[in-house]
Amino acid sequence: MTARLLWSERIREALDHDGFVLHAKPVIDLQTDAVAFYELVIRLRAPGGILIPPAVFLYTAERFGMAIDIDEWVTGRAITLLEEMNQAQPIALGVNISGASLQGDRFAQFLETHLAGTRFPRELLIFELTESVAMANLERARQLGRVLTKLGCRLALDDFGADFGSFYYLKHLPVDLLKIAGEYVRGLGTEHDPADRLIIEAVVKLAKGLGTLVVAEFVGDQETRQELLAMGVRLGQGAFLGPSRDVGEIKSLQPQGAQQDPQTVTSPTEAGAPGLVG
Repeated sequence: MTARLLWSERIREALDHDGFVLHAKPVIDLQTDAVAFYELVIRLRAPGGILIPPAVFLYTAERFGMAIDIDEWVTGRAITLLEEMNQAQPIALGVNISGASLQGDRFAQFLETHLAGTRFPRELLIFELTESVAMANLERARQLGRVLTKLGCRLALDDFGADFGSFYYLKHLPVDLLKIAGEYVRGLGTEHDPADRLIIEAVVKLAKGLGTLVVAEFVGDQETRQELLAMGVRLGQGAFLGPSRDVGEIKSLQPQGAQQDPQTVTSPTEAGAPGLVG
């Protein structure tokens, strides 16, 4: 309990005094290597410059009622990035939201308020829900989906296939993207390959019929990449395809007209990446 209280104080301090850092994980077009969109990931800045991943502190944030504050912080930063982005070469951004943001109307009202008067195409803002969160809050997830549809934003279902009843969610949620659970992608080339391959192919066929994009997570090597392409998966994510980096290091996420630091390393896959792949 003492450790949790210390973490809660650290989280509150970060929220009040800009102690978080935003990183971006690229989702890559497996055919062209271009960035289709970036998934935004929060990091907590600790003393000495150490960056703490969300898996360490999100549980405490949820227990102490601060998860929605974190969701709003990331969403606000995403809206600012999209508003300041060069509109001639826009790139979509994905924001992970917790179950706390499905409770009540606070997050929906926050989103409507902060999107008012913005100029960027709303479909460039993607909200990601894990399948387990959607399963535990299906009716609230449906309500958020309706709000996102009204506002023109997109909804992605993360870890798709990790829980029972996956297809049931697709019937009741206005999903624009499916992110296949990494367990199936990592299983390719192992003793579980036949089952994993059939599941991936089934998801691709289903998504195609629904007009939904599919993203394969945890793509670990070139062989897996080629196998996914052969199965009809167009988008992928994983350290092999591109690691997460501070948003300040990514040229395509800088404000329009901003001068880029010549020391900054920029991936060649960023060039000419106009939002999501159709």
